[in-house]
Amino acid sequence: MIALDSFLEPSSPKINMCIWYDHTVKESACIKMAEADSNLLFIAWSTITFQRYEALFTECGMLSKVLLARDILPSTVSTHSFAFLERHYDPKKEKALLESLAIGEIIAHFSLDDPTFALFNARRIKKVMKSMHHQEGVPKEPLQHKMIDKSIERVLRKLNEEPHLSLPRRTREWAKSL
Repeated sequence: MIALDSFLEPSSPKINMCIWYDHTVKESACIKMAEADSNLLFIAWSTITFQRYEALFTECGMLSKVLLARDILPSTVSTHSFAFLERHYDPKKEKALLESLAIGEIIAHFSLDDPTFALFNARRIKKVMKSMHHQEGVPKEPLQHKMIDKSIERVLRKLNEEPHLSLPRRTREWAKSL
């Protein structure tokens, strides 16, 4: 009997999203992760995010912890584990990168201050997080929920489908730097 699995398209890499209260908390969490795992590399899609985190890790004495997605050569990073510092609005580009790195699952870190969240009411999510005793600058557990993941996926689809002219200025600048 022929296995049907051979006819099915391979599944896309799984992206688990971690939502942090603000940039300060996200940065603290990323530093702790980098300190705990010397093989961990962070992937930035935009040059804005890359420059911000490269400066942050350099300030903490950790060099070469951030890579710009378009500069990654799979053969040079084969022994590392990865985390996204943001998502790309084009799922095809994300999928191609993850497949080239042979990654089946990855964590993507967001803060409610990230440009992506300018497209929907991040204040409402902050209010929920405050009710769960999250505070500015105080690392706790990230907010993780399928409903929020789906909201982020809708926002990313919107960014992919609509012209960037209608976006808030900060989000336009971020999208241009990808």
